Amino acid sequence: MAIEATDILNLGAEFSSQSSSTIVDQSTRPEVTAADGDNACVSDPKNIITRYPYNYQHCGTTNGIKTDLGVVLTTFGEVVDSKFIDTLSLAFSNAGYPVLSGSAHNHASNPHTTGNLATFNVAPAIPDGQGVGVPVTDMAALATYAITFAATSKPSSATYDIAVRNHVDDLGAEGDHFQGQNSGCRVGVSITGFGVSGDVTFGAAWFVDSNENSDSNTESDQFTVSAYTYIDKI
Repeated sequence: MAIEATDILNLGAEFSSQSSSTIVDQSTRPEVTAADGDNACVSDPKNIITRYPYNYQHCGTTNGIKTDLGVVLTTFGEVVDSKFIDTLSLAFSNAGYPVLSGSAHNHASNPHTTGNLATFNVAPAIPDGQGVGVPVTDMAALATYAITFAATSKPSSATYDIAVRNHVDDLGAEGDHFQGQNSGCRVGVSITGFGVSGDVTFGAAWFVDSNENSDSNTESDQFTVSAYTYIDKI
C-alpha cells in the first residue's frame, strides 16, 4: 500500500493533499430496552453520514490560492466532488505555504447534489495568497473587506475560517436523510503579528470581536486580533 494522501475534494495539481480521512458514522440506531433490561430490538442504522476531514498545502506556481480554488469560494455552500463542505480554513504564514483544511460530509440516503443548496460568494473577502508569507498587499486591496497594517507592524500569520452559519439536514419519515438547506455564511479572520493591534485597520465590512497585545522584556511587542463578516446568499 503506497504512502500517499488522497485528493479528497479533487482540487487538482496545485493543491498537495497532506492528509484526509473517510469516516462513516452509522451510530444512529433506534432501539428498545426490554422490561428486564435486556435489548428487545434494534433498527438498522439511520441517517448514515460519511465525514471527510481534509488538509492541503498550496504551492501556487502560477496562481494564488483564491484563483485556484475558483468556484469553491465563489459558490461556497455548493457540493464539491459529491461532498458538502462544512468548514474551510485558509491559513497564511511567514513560515510556510498556504494551508487549506476543514471537513466535509454527505449522506447515504438522498445525498446532497449540486444545484440544491443556497450558495455564497466569499471570494471578495479572501486574499489571493501565493507562496510563503502573509499576503498583505492583496489583503489591503479587498475594498470593504480590506485589512491594512501600519508600517510599525507586520503580521506573522492570518487565518480565514469560512462556514455556512446554518446547514440543516432534515430527516424523512423513516429516519433517513431527506433534504438539506443552507442559510447564512460567516467568514472569520484571526491575525497574529509584531506590533500592536491598533496598527491593524479593518474595512467597513468587518466586525472586530477581540484584540490582544502582549509585551515582555525578552521579546518584541506582539498582537492577536480577530474579526468576522457575513456574506449574503447569491
